[in-house]
Amino acid sequence: MKIQIKKSARAAGNVLLACLIVALVVGIALAAVLTLAEVRSKGVARSQYWNGSMVITEAGVEDALQFLNRNNGTPDLTDWTNAPLEGWNFIAPNVYTISRDMDNGAHYDVYITNTWSSAFINSPVIRSVGSVPGPKWLAAAAGVNNLATRITRTVVIGTALDKKFPVAMAALGTIDFKGQNVSTDSYDSRTNMFSTNSRYDPAKRKAGGDIATNNSISNAWLNVANGNVAGNVYTGPFGNVNLNNNGTVGDLNWVATSTGLQAGHWKNDMNVEFPDVQLPAASWATVSSTSPQGLGGAGTINGTSYDHVFTTSGYYTVADDKTIYVGTNVTVKLLVTVDFSPNYIRVAGDGTTAGQLWVYMTGGTATFGTDDMTESGLAKNLRFYGLPSCTSLNYKGNGDFTGLIYAPSADFHLAGGGSSDMDFSGSSVTKVVQMNGHYHFHYDESLRDLTDDTSYKPAFWLEL
Repeated sequence: MKIQIKKSARAAGNVLLACLIVALVVGIALAAVLTLAEVRSKGVARSQYWNGSMVITEAGVEDALQFLNRNNGTPDLTDWTNAPLEGWNFIAPNVYTISRDMDNGAHYDVYITNTWSSAFINSPVIRSVGSVPGPKWLAAAAGVNNLATRITRTVVIGTALDKKFPVAMAALGTIDFKGQNVSTDSYDSRTNMFSTNSRYDPAKRKAGGDIATNNSISNAWLNVANGNVAGNVYTGPFGNVNLNNNGTVGDLNWVATSTGLQAGHWKNDMNVEFPDVQLPAASWATVSSTSPQGLGGAGTINGTSYDHVFTTSGYYTVADDKTIYVGTNVTVKLLVTVDFSPNYIRVAGDGTTAGQLWVYMTGGTATFGTDDMTESGLAKNLRFYGLPSCTSLNYKGNGDFTGLIYAPSADFHLAGGGSSDMDFSGSSVTKVVQMNGHYHFHYDESLRDLTDDTSYKPAFWLEL
């Protein structure tokens, strides 16, 4: 006998209802997942377009910086109308603008002005507006084509001329004060309160003899040893400072009475660029000792014979390292294409009549000495710029030196002098520094404002 179990219609209906409810829940969950995926996809897409528009905006900023640095001889924008505008349009007063179309519908408009605020008068300000076509779904929602729905971003960049000589001594890597009685301090040639006739006076010295190693070398270290640094020391986050028992770093009172590192006088946030030297865009006249006197030829000045006499301003190039004289009221920019070790250099004049000599060195080695001097006593009037091919600098003198050295690819070696004290007034920027001897470095604080032969860089950034 078989027992048959019959399902009631009511039980079957419950199963069907449960299946429908499960299907509904699954459907709602699936719809929610798909909606969430769509929202996230659109959010990611819009973020990509948003970031892409900033890339275009930054391209406009780079375009403006290139234009600024082609015309950085003067901060007054009204003077630039005589320079090649290269597609830029001059709009009075003191505004330049350019518009550029890029691939895939991207576009930017850039404006340069020096009328942003009283704090930045004669410091050009860049306003860049970059945009890209918006995503198609955004355009469809607005009922227009995607070119009419653009993602736009606007930034304002304040600029300032970069400073090549912000400290007494700077290097990409190690600075090693091996010598005895090494010290640094500062003065200010702009005032007799902190100088005497624009020259260093130990009775008026200041504690601005800062030295720095750059962050780009992770193990860069600064060996003060037994040195006396009246100022600050700077390293990158991974740099180190070493002092021996008699080493001291701090303000004038500290270094006169205490040893060790005064609190607050080591800053480990150094992170700056030392850009390679760029030759000025100019026509360089080739000269030799047989050239006309005054235009680079040989001559006798005040009873002293020179192989190269310059009494006319200009750009000159030589392929030797002979003696040099630069007259008053002239600025000579000299390109030296060989190893450079002149017997002596004289830059004549004082005060407003002082001449200036800027030496650009492409040879592998350069050597300076006591006999290289400027009569004005101002370091800015005698400058040495080492291009990337210049990898070794030496100081051979047994006496004082006044000048500026900027050679970020060169190892700087200072040796000699025996037990004599030697004063080095000015500033240096090199790859590394090694010294043996009794050197006293005096930084002229007026060099912090020296902006010749430098470029504009961003000083502040604001997105509107």
